[in-house]
Amino acid sequence: MQFIGQYSIDSEVCDRLVEMFKEVDSMGLTRTGCIGGDNGQPVVDKETKDSTDILFADVPDELIEKYNANEYLDKLAGCVRQYIQEHPVLNTLGSFALGESPVIQHYQPGGGFKKAHFERTSISAATRMMVYMTYLN
Repeated sequence: MQFIGQYSIDSEVCDRLVEMFKEVDSMGLTRTGCIGGDNGQPVVDKETKDSTDILFADVPDELIEKYNANEYLDKLAGCVRQYIQEHPVLNTLGSFALGESPVIQHYQPGGGFKKAHFERTSISAATRMMVYMTYLN
């Protein structure tokens, strides 16, 4: 059974996230690409991950409102509902919820996640049942 899926979110929603990212970056609130570390503390290792990141949780509320960024979370929830309908066995595993703050990552040419990895790298990620990526451009 294959559990990989592809869904889409309105391009206007994605465009607003890109604009929000740019504004947050101009405010100096982005982080150099971080990977999970000991005790859930992020570690910067550009040999592993070379990116610029923002956590939704770190974005000022006024910018979340300005860019209507919560609409992305609503659209993402719709994708998850569709995914569960397509794979009903997931209904037997319990409920799904967004347990961590989404991260918007920007990769310059030559950047990226450069090493093999998995998503349950720390105790804080031990309950992850699924992961997703939304390509904004």
